[in-house]
Amino acid sequence: MAVLPLLVASDNDGKTCATAFDLNSTEFPFIETFDSTTFDPSLLQFNESEMEEVKGKWYHVKGSDSVINFNLCNRTTTFRVFIAVFHDCEQSTTHYYNHDLVHGERCRLSFYGDDETDYYVIVGGRKGPEGTFFEGTAAVNVTNTEAPAQYRCDRAVEVTSLPFTVNDNNVEKK
Repeated sequence: MAVLPLLVASDNDGKTCATAFDLNSTEFPFIETFDSTTFDPSLLQFNESEMEEVKGKWYHVKGSDSVINFNLCNRTTTFRVFIAVFHDCEQSTTHYYNHDLVHGERCRLSFYGDDETDYYVIVGGRKGPEGTFFEGTAAVNVTNTEAPAQYRCDRAVEVTSLPFTVNDNNVEKK
């Protein structure tokens, strides 16, 4: 009789990219509050010369030809928030990031999620000028909605001349 090893599912507590909280098994909108002081710092690389330490929670979401929105615009978020999106845990490719958010204002990041593409998102606080982390409570609201037509290149509207108006939005030459 052969004894097979017991495989245990990885802990998706969000403390590292490898253990990112899996949003694919949740319903949207996904809402939670976490305390960034409970996480260890992650060293992130955004390009060949820029490294950044961030203390926060990791999330994993798979794109589905949709707009993925991380929103922290609420009074429960008590610190200067950093949001970064990567294609893998090697952090070799930054998809989007915003490191100059102030709590209570503009605390959101939306991006187009290509069909079946993995995205790893960290939400947390970075080190400030004095060398300490911005940290506190973060209230995260994540939605995953159908992408508008203009989010896909194959559905792009051709701009034939400037100025140009589409859906009451003007595009003008500056």
